[in-house]
Amino acid sequence: MAENELMSRNPNIPNIDRWNPAEEDIIYRNNKGIIYAPVMSGLKIEGDFQSLDFFIMNPKKCYNSQAMREHTCLYLNYFEKFYDQDKELSIIIFRIKYLIDTTPMYNEQQFLYDIRTYILNPRLIAKVRQLVEDNYALNLQYKNISENLQYTDEHAKIMLVMSLFMNFTIPLITHFAYINKIGIIDDFIMEVFDLILNINPNVNIYSKLYETTYSNVSKSELKNAPIWAKQDIRGKDTATHSYASVSNIILNIMPKYTFDKSIISLNFTSQWAPLYGDIHCKLL
Repeated sequence: MAENELMSRNPNIPNIDRWNPAEEDIIYRNNKGIIYAPVMSGLKIEGDFQSLDFFIMNPKKCYNSQAMREHTCLYLNYFEKFYDQDKELSIIIFRIKYLIDTTPMYNEQQFLYDIRTYILNPRLIAKVRQLVEDNYALNLQYKNISENLQYTDEHAKIMLVMSLFMNFTIPLITHFAYINKIGIIDDFIMEVFDLILNINPNVNIYSKLYETTYSNVSKSELKNAPIWAKQDIRGKDTATHSYASVSNIILNIMPKYTFDKSIISLNFTSQWAPLYGDIHCKLL
């Protein structure tokens, strides 16, 4: 795989991973254990409700790292500055945050409905796709015997769009989980991310990730028989490991995509985490 020189296709817009926002461009701020945003002023709420401005990140360790919080804030601020100047996304995020904090009857199904209906709406999807087009710098020339195992630039762009929407929803997901004391956080995150994975019905990214992972894992089983013999004792085989690897990619790797790295190589590296050790928290 070759990579072009990293450069935004729109010369009037800086590259997302090189952008250094001015103070007036910062809506979302990273702080220890939280992401801050002006929810109260954005919704014109008066009174002593300062907690409305804080998105609690603690429920998911990997999303609560300094690097990941900075990454999420950077991508949110960049999107709002250059692609969502009417601040449609932020108003939606602020309204959902308000419901989480003030409406006891606001349940998981209502939360999922609002993510699907308001954040994953055609206008925001079009804006995110334009961001990806302007920042995309890969040139995927990887070829494989099986077409099912090939990744094209279009596949990479689709996954980058999904990654951005994951970043947009993560502060809401972790805060909802915190307020509602959700115990198995990964299952809840996957419910939200399943909505994101289906925003392009013509391409099944989950199936593609699984087929690629299963193919690579099957080759590994042939080459590393002693390691896989130990996995049999633990009740793991190529199918269960592939499933765990794809879940790891979706939950812990896709939200960390950047435009200055090979996301396909990142997926490939992370697929061995369930077998050789948990490395996904160190990839950003």
